[in-house]
Amino acid sequence: MKRILGLSVAMAFIAASTFHLEAQTCNNASLNGKYVISGQGDIFTPILELNLFGILVQVGQTDTTVSTVGYIVADGSGNITSARLFQATNAGVSDTDLTTDPGTYSITDCDNGTFSLTFGSTTFNYNIDLDRVEGSADPNPGLAHGAQALDDDAGRDEAFELSRTVDPSGCGSTFNLGGIRTSGTERGTSPNGDKVSAIISMDFGAAGTFSGTERKSDDGSFANTAYTGRYTVNSDCTVTATRTIPNPGTSGAHVIAGSDGRVTPIRAWIWKGDQRDIEYCFIENDSKTKITDNDVFLCQGGLNAW
Repeated sequence: MKRILGLSVAMAFIAASTFHLEAQTCNNASLNGKYVISGQGDIFTPILELNLFGILVQVGQTDTTVSTVGYIVADGSGNITSARLFQATNAGVSDTDLTTDPGTYSITDCDNGTFSLTFGSTTFNYNIDLDRVEGSADPNPGLAHGAQALDDDAGRDEAFELSRTVDPSGCGSTFNLGGIRTSGTERGTSPNGDKVSAIISMDFGAAGTFSGTERKSDDGSFANTAYTGRYTVNSDCTVTATRTIPNPGTSGAHVIAGSDGRVTPIRAWIWKGDQRDIEYCFIENDSKTKITDNDVFLCQGGLNAW
């Protein structure tokens, strides 16, 4: 009897659990708001192109690793109203600048969507899958708080994460990173072409300065290198920076990512050398008398909706 009762309870639990697994429905309205983009991949460029009797033949190729951070703003009706991308290679960090009305998107279901972005004469095309979609009982049914995307252009192989964000107030004026410390891992390419993995930390001051350490493997031992740098918070909540490692004037970029409460914010920096930091954030309060709204927004992802 006990065995039958236990089985009945288990089956009831499974049935209840299955009942709450709701099939999500997505359309253009599902992509609505500002989404931070972060990813890494490769650009393949043919060394030589030959036209043989009307047939284009590519001979050899070079492989350039690229790391990307940025954002898009979608209007829920198929239009991307603004966007900005920073792309880091071994040559440096390129910036598309803030661009209005750069593209469109089309979502037919949660696992089938596309969007495109045009900056100047260059157009990027992506496939996109939406996730963390609110259900019918949630405040915003069908709204996606996260996504994954793939570059669909020939010669490019890049994968991205997207995370919906809510900007803090004061970007470009009063907002700063002072009192925040991040630590995490970094992968990329050194100026001489060697692949590099490192443990990285950064401590930010309120006056646009930061310091940190890089710890990486060097022929079987670990080497710690200290560095300093300067950063600027722009009006669109992007951050541009320079640091002294691996050489003076190394450029970098970041997007302030405060989650809207339903998705973990993306905290990634990119640096010259296609280096990409994935970081964790916490508040350094030993030298501060008060934890500010800025601190909590950055480290807790804006869960209190400042």
